[in-house]
Amino acid sequence: MKFTARNENELVENIWSVLTKKVAPSIKIGLTGDLGSGKTTLVKGLAQKLGIKEPVTSPTFTISKQYNTNDNKWPILRHLDLYRFDDISKRDLEEISEIINLENGLIAVEWIENMPKLFELMDFHIKIKVGQKYERQVEVTDL
Repeated sequence: MKFTARNENELVENIWSVLTKKVAPSIKIGLTGDLGSGKTTLVKGLAQKLGIKEPVTSPTFTISKQYNTNDNKWPILRHLDLYRFDDISKRDLEEISEIINLENGLIAVEWIENMPKLFELMDFHIKIKVGQKYERQVEVTDL
């Protein structure tokens, strides 16, 4: 599925629509796009949809953050950021894979292209490109 989002709300609403159609105790999404394309913005919007009230920030330095939701279907949101990974060891890959598979919920992995082997664990790949002005070109692939 491809679409153009003219603003943050359209981005979140379109992705939310795709994710909620999938019936599963855990949904894992891999996010790719240039710096500033809207990956963290998308995760923040999904957090709002899940009823998370606390601020959601990128876990660039902690790698992973977990939030409890008010959603019975997905009781947690796990947010990972792999931006800092450029030389991946087997141990790194195993640790991140374990984190991703730890619990049921919505799992969002930014910069997943830094650990391409993780794509096999994902349900969706969401690629975001900056368009004109505030537009984003979005491609959602069901894996």
